[in-house]
Amino acid sequence: MTSNQILSQLSELPVMAVVPTIQATLAEGRDVLLQAEPGAGKTTVVPLTLLDASWLDARRIIMLEPRRIAARSAAERMASLLGERAGQTIGYRMRLDTKVSNQTRVEIVTEGVFTRMVQSDPSLSDVALVIFDEFHERHLDSDLGLTLALMGRSLFRDQDPLRFMLMSATLPSSRLMEMLPEAHLVVSEGRSYPVDIHHVPMSSPHRSEHHLISTIAKQVVVTLKDHPGSSQLVFLPGQSEIRRLTTLLRDQVGGDIRLCPLFGGLSLPEQREAIERSSPDVVKIVLATNIAETSLTIDGVDVVIDSGLCREPGFDPGTAMTRLTTRRISKASATQRAGRAGRLGPGYCYRLWSKTQHDELATDVTPEIHQADMTPLALQLLSFGISDPADVDWLDAPGDGAWRQALSMLARLQAIRSESEPVLTPLGERMCELPVHPRLAHMMLVGEQSGLIKIAARLAAILSDRDPLGRNNPDIHDRLEVLDEQSGDRRHTAWVRRTLDLAEQLERRLMRDAQETLVREDQAVTYLLAAAYPDRVGRRRHRGGWQLSNGRSVKLATSHRAEKYEWIVASELGGRTSGDGSADLVYHCAELDVSMFDAALDWLVREERVVEFDTRSERFVAEQRRCIGALVLQRHSIEDIKSEDRVSALLPIISKSISDEGWRLFRPKGEVLQWLARASMMQQITSDKEWPDFSMAGLVNNLGVWLAPYLTDISSLKALRKLKLLEILRSRLTREQRQLLETSLVARIEVPSGSSYWIDYTVTPPVLAVKLQEMFGATATPAVANGRVPLMLHLLSPGGHPLAVTQDLSGFWREVYPAVRRENRGRYAKHPWPEDPVNATPTRKTNRAQRDG
Repeated sequence: MTSNQILSQLSELPVMAVVPTIQATLAEGRDVLLQAEPGAGKTTVVPLTLLDASWLDARRIIMLEPRRIAARSAAERMASLLGERAGQTIGYRMRLDTKVSNQTRVEIVTEGVFTRMVQSDPSLSDVALVIFDEFHERHLDSDLGLTLALMGRSLFRDQDPLRFMLMSATLPSSRLMEMLPEAHLVVSEGRSYPVDIHHVPMSSPHRSEHHLISTIAKQVVVTLKDHPGSSQLVFLPGQSEIRRLTTLLRDQVGGDIRLCPLFGGLSLPEQREAIERSSPDVVKIVLATNIAETSLTIDGVDVVIDSGLCREPGFDPGTAMTRLTTRRISKASATQRAGRAGRLGPGYCYRLWSKTQHDELATDVTPEIHQADMTPLALQLLSFGISDPADVDWLDAPGDGAWRQALSMLARLQAIRSESEPVLTPLGERMCELPVHPRLAHMMLVGEQSGLIKIAARLAAILSDRDPLGRNNPDIHDRLEVLDEQSGDRRHTAWVRRTLDLAEQLERRLMRDAQETLVREDQAVTYLLAAAYPDRVGRRRHRGGWQLSNGRSVKLATSHRAEKYEWIVASELGGRTSGDGSADLVYHCAELDVSMFDAALDWLVREERVVEFDTRSERFVAEQRRCIGALVLQRHSIEDIKSEDRVSALLPIISKSISDEGWRLFRPKGEVLQWLARASMMQQITSDKEWPDFSMAGLVNNLGVWLAPYLTDISSLKALRKLKLLEILRSRLTREQRQLLETSLVARIEVPSGSSYWIDYTVTPPVLAVKLQEMFGATATPAVANGRVPLMLHLLSPGGHPLAVTQDLSGFWREVYPAVRRENRGRYAKHPWPEDPVNATPTRKTNRAQRDG
């Protein structure tokens, strides 16, 4: 079927109105930003209308879909419009499921697959157009894919530019327009029917899972009565809520109501049952996660019940943990969900929150790059030779903390030389080739080296998928047993088949050179898990739970025999316990034999010499330690403490003390603090680019440069306080710089009375405190730095009490002094209070002393 025939067949779809503009723009070699509302037909129609374009020149169109079910559904729908099956003109490619052939011209791929395509061929030489569908969802892989593909285009496709089309339900950001400056914005109206939205807030502000499920169940029953014959789409946060609601509804709705779960872990037939139209006499209730929010067309639905919640992974760089968190959706997501009720005709949406709560929702989704684990992204960038994400043009750049944590993890996984030298090792290069998280890639390659290929592949497959046994059973061995039995619990049949298929695929990627196994059979699982999670090796604590090698405290999420394990490797961590002794929860683990640290796991052990300064006893403590991360296996004292050890021990204490309490540790005199303030101010006003940084942060960051040479013989805090700190600080300046400081920012200044006073530089602006009578006759405010920095005058009474604060002395005499004179001339009658202070004689004396003297 030609594209013209397709056009005539689909002429009623709203997106068809802008297809000529899209075709013309792409023919000019320009990119397209297509904003199309749900129901416009962009996903299934636009690629088909481009099949006859001459600029394709026998090359493919690649379209990215954020979810597997959406990719497969789109490919099958497009193929059916051509009268074909998926795998012919239209194909799809995803992990464990690929249907393409030599005749495939449009290939729908998941976002992670596309990233690997760019990795293997940065030029995408046989691709003419890349379409990013549902780009507004802002997944990490789509952001990374766009960044890498743009970089590849600029490097390799000058003569024959690769075209991009980004399709979104929302208008593109200004930042996206900057990244694609030549792109043409095309806007298509959707074909949405009116949706009557009702806000039905939950009775309790505290949304426990039980309360949520019971509230939604009641709403489903009410809606069935109010809208007889209407099928419903119910949005829930996750699988556990879907299962519980399914169980509850079976007892509350009639047997003629079909309950269809819809989430990523279901089998293909189960997913199809949820999204395909039922017979007219069947009412269907689809219970879905946010997988049904976009991309998928769920036929027959005209009622939506929205919990307003979603479950998203959030990565904590401080703990190297990803936690699933239940959150409120954004306004954009709420609009998408409601729109599902208006695809085929007028519909209804029941939101389980109030209008006030709706106004408080975030406008858009948070880009995943701001809340995801950056370790996979870092490995991918390093495979392109990019060691600093700032060197790449991002829609939203990764955060510095998350990037540093990713490099730290890659170093622990032996994928890079070190954090300071982030260059891929040969092992790291192999890890890039494996379609799993870097942790699991490292585990697989360790298994390859150790003759444990099959079990390594199975573990990687298990840890890559959803858990079939739930969180009441933390032992990873039991999951392997489910795979071995295969014919066991029928509830796990789909998971077993899917996991074994993935394990076989992964196993084929490893080399089968004969290797001598380094561990006993009963140690293999723990050995491999330690390769994936070296930061999660745990030793039992006396008060229960374990201390991990990353320093975190953990406990089992449920009561289990594993509580008695002395050593573990934790492969999945989640939420936290409550109370003062809070700890992370362990969902998966395996028992570890401590003897392995002397053999197969000796690479985890670090020998280190530790010298610390005990501030209570004021003495140095030196030990030789054998450690696994933060866990100390063995220690023994060292008597010989070298001078460099003393310095290394003191610097962290001094650094923390200065950061927390300023210079209190040194008990400096005021002269030192004033000099520091002057030197720091000089840095701000001088043109001398070589002027040292005397700010608090600058001094702390450079302690090893300016203070360390003076610490070699320090053995106590008393000795530390005896250091001539002012001389040490002054030595950082050249002779010319010291002279500039003394002349530009003078320590003392002479006032009109002839007296000289200290200037306080520890405040901004610097303060000169002087008795008011000593400033008679002056109209110009005293200043330093050759008049560039006027001082703040604190004008004092004869008794030394503040009368006024000003940086405008002339204005003070004119506007404020008369009132000050009236209020104080009686109180301080012995001192002069002339009506005309500008022409009076400055003095520090009383009236009598002036007459006598």
